[in-house]
Amino acid sequence: MVQHRPKLANCLRWLALGAFLALVLHPSCIPGFDPVSRINSVRILAVTLDKPYALPGDTVTMRMTVTDGLGDAEGMPRQMQLLWLSGCFNPDGDQYFLCFEDLAEQLAPLAEGGELPDDIVKVDLALPSSDGVPDAHEFSFTIPDDIVTSRPKPATGPHYGIAYVFFAACAGQLRPAPLENPGGGQVADFPLECVDPAGKVLGS
Repeated sequence: MVQHRPKLANCLRWLALGAFLALVLHPSCIPGFDPVSRINSVRILAVTLDKPYALPGDTVTMRMTVTDGLGDAEGMPRQMQLLWLSGCFNPDGDQYFLCFEDLAEQLAPLAEGGELPDDIVKVDLALPSSDGVPDAHEFSFTIPDDIVTSRPKPATGPHYGIAYVFFAACAGQLRPAPLENPGGGQVADFPLECVDPAGKVLGS
């Protein structure tokens, strides 16, 4: 029996065509996502604590690294407003969103240029010269002496207390936002927003 084998030239032609189609078609299968290393917005890169597991009565210092990856019209970092909010200890069920009502009351004077309680709220500026500088901005707060003893001792497990600190960075102006509870098991929005000089809400 005589077997007919394709000529080597034909095989190479099909291999070359297959390679060409792979090069042409492959890019169409890749989503157009930016690489994870690209920063094109205001971004808080890190917040560190000198005492992650503090004791009652301790003073804890937090330090922030923040950058403006979007920049101004010339691509230079913009000045940013920073806000630190503490004062929420042992909310029911350890649920962070149960802090929002008290935080809204603390932030209310911000809308009228009033004084904020400086022991639990700090407003700061991030200048372009500090853009991306590690630990360039800091905030300190004190853990209450009764943070553990003020809550019932559990039947099992450790007896502990919990403290929440919230922070924000805005390349505009931070202002209080209405505390709206959508219901239906949904969590209310954070009572703070970032706006431009015209009052338009920004993403950061």
